[in-house]
Amino acid sequence: MKQRKNKPELPAYLEQQQNSSWQIEMLISGGFVLSLLQVPQWTESFYRSVFVSTEISPILTVLTLGLHMISRALVIGFAVNLLLRAIWLAMLGVNFTYPRGVNLDELNYSSTFKEKYSDRLDLVSRIIKMERLSSLAYSVTIMMTIGATMSIVLTLVLYAIYSVVLPQKIYYSVWIGFGTGLMMFLLSIGILDRLIFRHIKGMSKIYYPFHRLFNIVSLRWLIYPEWLTLISNAGRLKILTLFFGYFLAAIIITTAEAEDYLPLGGIEIDMTEDRKYLNVATTQYHGRYHYDDKMLTSDHVYRASISSDIIYGNYLPVFVLYEQTMDEYISHYADTFGLKSNWDGIKKYTDRYVQDSALSRLLNQQVKFSIDRQRLTHELMWSECKHHKTDERGFRTYVPLDSVSPGYHLFHVQTKTSFNEEFDGYNSYVIGIPFVKEE
Repeated sequence: MKQRKNKPELPAYLEQQQNSSWQIEMLISGGFVLSLLQVPQWTESFYRSVFVSTEISPILTVLTLGLHMISRALVIGFAVNLLLRAIWLAMLGVNFTYPRGVNLDELNYSSTFKEKYSDRLDLVSRIIKMERLSSLAYSVTIMMTIGATMSIVLTLVLYAIYSVVLPQKIYYSVWIGFGTGLMMFLLSIGILDRLIFRHIKGMSKIYYPFHRLFNIVSLRWLIYPEWLTLISNAGRLKILTLFFGYFLAAIIITTAEAEDYLPLGGIEIDMTEDRKYLNVATTQYHGRYHYDDKMLTSDHVYRASISSDIIYGNYLPVFVLYEQTMDEYISHYADTFGLKSNWDGIKKYTDRYVQDSALSRLLNQQVKFSIDRQRLTHELMWSECKHHKTDERGFRTYVPLDSVSPGYHLFHVQTKTSFNEEFDGYNSYVIGIPFVKEE
């Protein structure tokens, strides 16, 4: 057996840096908190933009929800570190101002109080304990950051391998993605290491090459000795309980935040909401993403939008978002109407006019409008465009309102999408947008 080398002493300059590292620690934690708070907004924007342009795969859902959840877990971890450091600084301030500590004579409390608190009033000991706890919280969060990030990366790599070697019906599942991510995370925190190196020691030599390869691929080698130091001194159960607490809170927060844009299968966790009819099955929902003048540049059009909820004049400007789900219908009728998917063969202006007419006739068949449940039969002119607020691709038209009286009305947009063999027809989605026509 090899003899262990004597533990090298920490150089004086590093020891000095270690003693004053709390300043950099707080700066890094604060920066991470501010940055990570923006991640859910980015994941929602990313998911909505991809949802429009391509078919949503299970791995994309896993990636989006995983990033959202991990960002929340890390925010909790770094926020705990900042809180502990704030308490530690407060303790330092009290000790600096009154270095002699508690003045029991001035308190003049009973002997019972003095007996019970005799070992708990040492400010220096409390400051040292809080310092260690703060440093531990920071270290655990940094390790959790590396482990969670590499778990997502390895999940994407494995999912790419799945797509090559496995039939789609096996790997094309959200639960396969979540299961793979969970397995990668459990490996990163050493569950398999503990099982084999401690309980099945006879397999250690066979397992070791895989262990080394995983450490390299997952970048676990960056923190592996520190991780072993942590779990062998602080206790594996305590550290894993801390991890579990962070992620349990993150799951609850993520589920509440992501239900507006991710299909969570009816899962809803909100301990502050007991109203039953917040998700009534109605096409009428007065959201700003249906009105061009109310939208922000960071918003996304939901299916379609009109210029405003108050309409002046006799035309209603309508923007219909071009979603990937519309392609099946367009492809089926493109030859019928003579619509081309690109500029190949379009040389003359007359050819462009033909394409303009083909696009309008096809969209008039695919997108149906109604006002107050009365189907509109106008032959509308359509043009391809980008939304001036969100920069999303879609189609623009103007619906005549000559026969619509002033007052409140409900504008419905029905868009045909994929073919449904069950009823030999096309699926469609319908949205309702309220508006008021002024005289």
